[in-house]
Amino acid sequence: MTPEELMMPRYEVIADYPYNPWLVGEVLSVDEKGELVGQTTGYPDYAYMITEKDVAHYPSIFRRLGWWEKREESDMPEYVRRNELNPPTLQINGDLEPMVHKIKKQWSMGQGWRNSIYTNFISEWENYSYPYSAFIPATQTEYEQQ
Repeated sequence: MTPEELMMPRYEVIADYPYNPWLVGEVLSVDEKGELVGQTTGYPDYAYMITEKDVAHYPSIFRRLGWWEKREESDMPEYVRRNELNPPTLQINGDLEPMVHKIKKQWSMGQGWRNSIYTNFISEWENYSYPYSAFIPATQTEYEQQ
């Protein structure tokens, strides 16, 4: 998947409600009209259509997923870049951490707060471990140009 595809908003159905067309736990993506569509159920009947704007009114039913959450390993990027809120600060042997990392290995650390799964990766830089939450997908070109 491209970085742009990975950054598209997705939501998880975390609770049931009357006439709910989706399964609890289902991942919903946003189509070109801003309407939610399920991965397994597809589009609900028109009468039950929900838009991305509607989701904000129901935080106890829908949860926005981080770009890395509930992804197949094959969908994960090969390169990631620090997001603007988490600039690189780590130095090992005088070598400052790069802004863009190439992923050597990824794994899940299991369930934590709010039953979210902590997904981490090991960077080729010094074999250091990082959480995906501090990064966004990047390209090979960004990695090579740093």
